[in-house]
Amino acid sequence: MKSLLLIAFIFFSITLKAQTISSTLPNGNVTITQDTMIKVLMDYSDSIAVHKLSVQGYRIQLTTSSNRKSVLDMKAQFNMQFPNVKAYIEYRQPTFKLRVGDFESRISAYAFQQEILNSFPNAFIVQDNISLGE
Repeated sequence: MKSLLLIAFIFFSITLKAQTISSTLPNGNVTITQDTMIKVLMDYSDSIAVHKLSVQGYRIQLTTSSNRKSVLDMKAQFNMQFPNVKAYIEYRQPTFKLRVGDFESRISAYAFQQEILNSFPNAFIVQDNISLGE
């Protein structure tokens, strides 16, 4: 019985062929043959890279509160005064945090903090993952 299963396995292994994609470059000199799963994995990896371009950087934290409405109100106030700077609300139970900006250096975060201190006197710099290329 074991030998019959082994023979069947060997037979099917030899006859099976992976699905492949073949393409020829315009000059006709190179043909690329690859398993279809390679293309699927490459597309998946590209889509993740587009959505998750982030590095360690700095943001300015404007407030922390368990009251969602107060955080949303402050975000609206910030967006009216600084429409070109992105604002992010982060929720970690039980609090909401409002953080703004994507600064690669602490110096640039400090410069922006000084600019907004009149309107947001409790603003302080925090280290965070920041978005790139947006």
